[in-house]
Amino acid sequence: METKAFKDRWDRNSARAIAAQVGSVAPEFDRERFVRRATKGLDALEMKGRVHQFAGALQAELPGSLEHAFDCLTQSLPAPMPDTTSTGDGWLQWPLGEWTALFGPGEDPAASFTPAMAFMTELTRRFTSEFAVRPFVRDVPELVFPRMLELTQHECAHVRRWCSEGVRPRLPWGERLVALCEDPSPILPILEALKDDPDEYVRRSVANCLGDIAKDHLDLSVEVARAWLADPEKDRARLARHALRAPIKAGHPGALAVFGFESAENIEVTLSLQNPSIAIGETGNFEAVLRRTGPKKNAGEAASRLMIELVIEYLKANGSRSGKVFKWTQGELPDSGTLRLSKSLAFIPRTTRRLYPGEHRAAVQVNGTRLGHISFDLSTP
Repeated sequence: METKAFKDRWDRNSARAIAAQVGSVAPEFDRERFVRRATKGLDALEMKGRVHQFAGALQAELPGSLEHAFDCLTQSLPAPMPDTTSTGDGWLQWPLGEWTALFGPGEDPAASFTPAMAFMTELTRRFTSEFAVRPFVRDVPELVFPRMLELTQHECAHVRRWCSEGVRPRLPWGERLVALCEDPSPILPILEALKDDPDEYVRRSVANCLGDIAKDHLDLSVEVARAWLADPEKDRARLARHALRAPIKAGHPGALAVFGFESAENIEVTLSLQNPSIAIGETGNFEAVLRRTGPKKNAGEAASRLMIELVIEYLKANGSRSGKVFKWTQGELPDSGTLRLSKSLAFIPRTTRRLYPGEHRAAVQVNGTRLGHISFDLSTP
């Protein structure tokens, strides 16, 4: 059975459905003219272009002032989604959100802010307003953030999630909010208000928002996560781990320390390779021995928590090297004794990584610190 491409949902039938929806509350809305405008040359357009054209057709046919247009759109909306797992036909409302982003601010975003926020609050209960609100976040943040903070107490989980999702500095598919990339402090009260939300759907958005902040202000995000985990009464580990997943994967010591992985400064690693010359297509068998050379940073603990990864510095065509981190294991290193590990890694060309013969390098990354560096030769078969 052939699957219909998502962009093909924006066709004459969906244009007629939107025309009927809006026309039912605005008799002056010219349904047929809207359909003609929305579907002109549709086959040549991709999804974003189609949604943009539908929004332009709405702008051409919506009657009266912006306030009246927002009122008509609000009245036209279908019933809210019953829960956070049902989507139904919410995608049909996408052009309404696109219209809000493109035309809703008007010449004076402050003047259109109140009716726009009222509409977006209702729209996000049917679809989402995370893209629609971004021009307002950009242009009138002094109005947006106090209102969003109030809405963190809304009874609807979709609305509460919108409060953190709509202000994400680097929302995928959304306009990058440059001012918030530079100074994310206005976001933090919203995240504080939602970090213990009863709905996982909302908390995941909080984590994603803090993860966005970490891309520009990693130390700040680490401190926020550390403060959240300081309260033993609250179960916030999953939220914090998701928020810091990128720096954790990259082995950032500060992010790892939030979860109890201590500094590796007093740990020694010996890394060896059973077959120091490997042909492309073969498997390398690595062995590592970890030993403690000094006292733990946190005295009194029985063992040290370690996140251990294998790093391969692949040779590139221009002679430089590019590091790739492979997960190995999590373990403990007692005060006395050693930890022995082995790992096999296939050196097979991938579509995302070409292999070149020559000297490669490897190391063991322990809690973000690379130790036990070795070199090995990769040859042609």
